[in-house]
Amino acid sequence: MRHPLVGTWRLVRCEHALEDGTRWQPFGPRPRGRLVYTPDGFMMVMLMTAERKRSASGQVFEATSSERAAAAAGFLAYSGRCDLAKDRVVHRVDLSLFPNWVGTAQLRSYRLSGDRVTFWTRRFAVRGRWQTASLTWRRER
Repeated sequence: MRHPLVGTWRLVRCEHALEDGTRWQPFGPRPRGRLVYTPDGFMMVMLMTAERKRSASGQVFEATSSERAAAAAGFLAYSGRCDLAKDRVVHRVDLSLFPNWVGTAQLRSYRLSGDRVTFWTRRFAVRGRWQTASLTWRRER
């Protein structure tokens, strides 16, 4: 039987919530992203800010170090095998823009409602501030 997450999803919202109630959007107010789950147990995800600055050159290998750093600062991508369950998913990362995630298991809880799904991360610290991330996606037709 096919799992209900299998398919292609477009990012609607990405928000981090700090323990003090503060919320922020790491990819801006209009984030862009694509999430894909395949029937054979693989996944891939790409997230980016909508307003990334273009490089001076049209060739990726001619971009300067600062242009490549700026492009990476507004982008996140990873892929790997996945274990899908009723209310959680585990992404077993084999490729990632962030090298420290390669070889890790990224656990996400989720809730599916119609053509939308929202995922939540476990609690994590950024610069000493504890937070969780939530990402809402809409199924592509």
